[in-house]
Amino acid sequence: TLTNAVIAAYPLTEKLVGVDFLKGAVERYVVANLPDQGNLNFYGATFADFLADYEPVQHLPYLPDMARLEWAWECATLAGDDAPLPPAALQEIPEDKLPDLPLPLRASVHLLQSDHPLDRIVDFCRAENPQGTLDIGDNSGTGKTHLMIFRPELQAQMRKISAGEFIFLRALKNGNDLMRAAEWATKADETFDLAATLQRNLQLGTFKTFGD
Repeated sequence: TLTNAVIAAYPLTEKLVGVDFLKGAVERYVVANLPDQGNLNFYGATFADFLADYEPVQHLPYLPDMARLEWAWECATLAGDDAPLPPAALQEIPEDKLPDLPLPLRASVHLLQSDHPLDRIVDFCRAENPQGTLDIGDNSGTGKTHLMIFRPELQAQMRKISAGEFIFLRALKNGNDLMRAAEWATKADETFDLAATLQRNLQLGTFKTFGD
C-alpha cells in the first residue's frame, strides 16, 4: 500500500514516535499527497515538509530534519551507479586550470544541515538497548550539525562534516568551480583546509569522474 511504501523509508522516525503514531501521520500524508506516477520508489519525498506543519509533532522540532535525513539515505541507496574520480586525477590537471575546475559530486551524495544533533539521534535509534533518554534539543552553543550522506560502494553511509566542508561540497554540487567553492568555505569557516578536504573526499569517492 502507499502507507507501507512511505513507512518503509523512515525506520528511524518510526523508532522515535512509534509505529502506530507514524502510521496515522502517513495515512494523513497519503490522503493529501496522492502519487502522480506509477514508480513508488521516490514516493514520500515531501513527507518531511508535511511533518513540519503536522500539529501533533510540533513538540518534536527535530523530527522533520530526521525525516529529511532518512529520505537522503533512501535517495543515496537508490541513486544510479557512477564512477568515482580517481585520487590521482587532479595531479594530471595543469595548475593554472585548477581554480576554474568544476568537481561534480556523485549522484548518491546528499548534504544536510540541521539545528539538531541528528548524528546523536541516529546513534541512539540504532543502539540495540538504548539506555535512558537522549537529550535531543537544539545545538545551542555548538552551531549546526552538517552531514554528508553518500554511497561509496553498496551501502549508503553518513559522515558528520565541518561547516566549511559542507559549504565547499554544496557549492560544488551546485555547479560552482573549485576556487569559488573554496573561497566561500574559507570565509564561513577559518579552519577550512582545502588540500585536506580534497584529499579526504577523493579517498572517499565523493567526486564523479570527469566525462561520466
